[in-house]
Order: sequence, then structure tokens, then C-alpha cells
Amino acid sequence: MLLCISILAADQPPLYFRCIPCDASRENDLRLFVYSSLDVFDEKATSSRPDQELFLGSLFLNNKFKSYGYLTNTQIKFLAVIDATNPTLKEQDLRALFKKVHQGYSAAICNPFYELGTPIQSRALNALVDNRVD
Repeated sequence: MLLCISILAADQPPLYFRCIPCDASRENDLRLFVYSSLDVFDEKATSSRPDQELFLGSLFLNNKFKSYGYLTNTQIKFLAVIDATNPTLKEQDLRALFKKVHQGYSAAICNPFYELGTPIQSRALNALVDNRVD
């Protein structure tokens, strides 16, 4: 089960963080796990990737969560955190999810009222993530 999606710009606080269900203790655990995954994300992003593949694959695993990464050409980082005990979510499903979220992110930042570098407040992106988190 997909637990959260986080979008981060290079050297900036998160642009977007969405988790379902959203209770405070679980959200804090997920935020900590996302930040822990960023170290591995940076290592994988700087290593040679075949054909500049956007999907980085599995990043970090603990007893509760597993993270996957996706890096755009503009160095925007997407992280997905899933339940570590869920064997049904495959890498091709996560690739498709990241592509959809990337499209939603692109639409959100193309809003003429959006200021680059500020947190994203998009009902369309929230709906996209909420429909994928199941």
C-alpha cells in the first residue's frame, strides 16, 4: 500500500508532502523516513544511471516502510513510501505512479499564481495522489 508521496527541490524544504491516512504520529514517522531516504537518493542520483533513467528504484527499507525515488531532469526529487510488508505493489506500478505524479506536478507549477520554490497547494495534485494511495 502506498503511504505517502513527497516532492523536494534541490537544497530546499519539501514542495509537497501527502500521506494517507494522515494522523500526526504516522505523518512524523513518514517525514523522518523520507529524510532518511534522501541520503541514499543522493548517492543513487550521482552514480551513473543508464540512459539518464528517471526512476531510481528502491532506496531505503526498514521494518515498516520502503522508499522509491524518481529524479527529474530539473533535479526535482519525488519519493514514494510504501508499506514494507506489501508484496503486491510492483516496480512497473511505481514507475507509472511517478509519471502521473510528475505530470500533476508539472500542471501545478504551470499555474500562473504559483511562486516557484513555495509549497504546492493543488487540489488536482491532492486528488491524484489520494486516488493512487490505496
